[in-house]
Amino acid sequence: LLKLGGYGFLRFLLPMFPEASGQLTWLIFGLSAVAVIYTSLVALVQSDMKKLIAYSSVAHMAIVTIGLFAFNRQGIEGAMIMMLSHGLVSGALFLCVGVIYDQLHTREISRYGGLAINMPKYAIFFLFFTMASIGLPGTSGFVAEFLSLMGTYQVSTWTALLCTTSIILGAAYMLFLYRRVVFGEIKSDDVRAIYVDVDPAGTAQIRRDWETWGGRVQLIVLASPYRSVMEPLLGPDIRQVAQQIHWKPPGATRRSGYRFHQDLRFRDRPEAYTDLMTSYINTGLAIDPATTDNGCLQVFPDSHKLGYLGLSDDGPIMKGTTQAAELRAAGLDPAKVVNLELEPGDLALWGLLTVHGSNANRSRHDRAFAIQSYVRASTSERGEWAFRGGLSVPLGAEPEICKYEALREKPGPFYDENKWFEDTAKVAS
Repeated sequence: LLKLGGYGFLRFLLPMFPEASGQLTWLIFGLSAVAVIYTSLVALVQSDMKKLIAYSSVAHMAIVTIGLFAFNRQGIEGAMIMMLSHGLVSGALFLCVGVIYDQLHTREISRYGGLAINMPKYAIFFLFFTMASIGLPGTSGFVAEFLSLMGTYQVSTWTALLCTTSIILGAAYMLFLYRRVVFGEIKSDDVRAIYVDVDPAGTAQIRRDWETWGGRVQLIVLASPYRSVMEPLLGPDIRQVAQQIHWKPPGATRRSGYRFHQDLRFRDRPEAYTDLMTSYINTGLAIDPATTDNGCLQVFPDSHKLGYLGLSDDGPIMKGTTQAAELRAAGLDPAKVVNLELEPGDLALWGLLTVHGSNANRSRHDRAFAIQSYVRASTSERGEWAFRGGLSVPLGAEPEICKYEALREKPGPFYDENKWFEDTAKVAS
């Protein structure tokens, strides 16, 4: 609508009422100078991104009016270029606001910060149009402002001088906006969760039983260093009965935490195993660096001595974090939890009664953790052979059933198509 008003001046007012327009030039210049300075200062103190860009549009249109009423070639050409330029630039800036508003449903500048960390391409796009709005040389905004002010200077030096403050004030409020939204550290979990890199179909894989059979990764570890760790505990004949990748993408703060639990809860078919408590080992191999910030494994030392505690039996373990009161009620001191920070290639071992869990990934890095479970071969017919007589065993023709009974009929992988990474931001906001 602002550009429509400028078009009305150019197409109707000036050709139809040239004499009246010339007599009232002083009024247009005065109102335009006030609009440039006043609306720029108002934009500078805005806390709403959309309002800030809207006020900046009023300031830019004041440059259009002084250019039109300069009644010379430079001024009119500058005003026309400004209308075309600002129509594109302001639309792009509103698009930038809409992209992140769609995630958090808020335009408050204070809610953002650090978007360059998890949305670098967006930050570059936003920067380009911020510079165009300021009038950086090489952009259309520079050409428009330069011509408009040059044309105005030929008619009124003071008006041109006052309206030139739009260059300084425009840079102030736009760069101030950009710095608060894009730079700095991520200050809140909802901003950290805005962006999660998933596959092109927009889904996230949540489970695949026997990841090795997917053809993309080979995670059954049969090398001699692995055997040297397990053989003293399980003997030379070992079966592998579970294989998972726990992937925590950057900023997935809602669904990537694991409540404290004991893995015995997942072995709900006792008839498939004998002597389960003394013949079963879980291993966790760090693929990415595992740190406290990105949700490394947490364990309670000696917790296996307490027996089965029933932690998190009231629902799924991917439900956040266990409250301290629940841990104390089970006889565990929250202060004694140990964060297992690992480098890629480091291996962690724990038993079925070890109380363990993890926090969500609050960093800007992936955290992938390969979890595999092994049993003494004589205690179960389930799972893949890993070692027989101390020697590694090749994979068979098809994956073996461990816990998932429908492995043959529905082998997976299984995807979560509910876009939980978007729900994270909406719930947080």
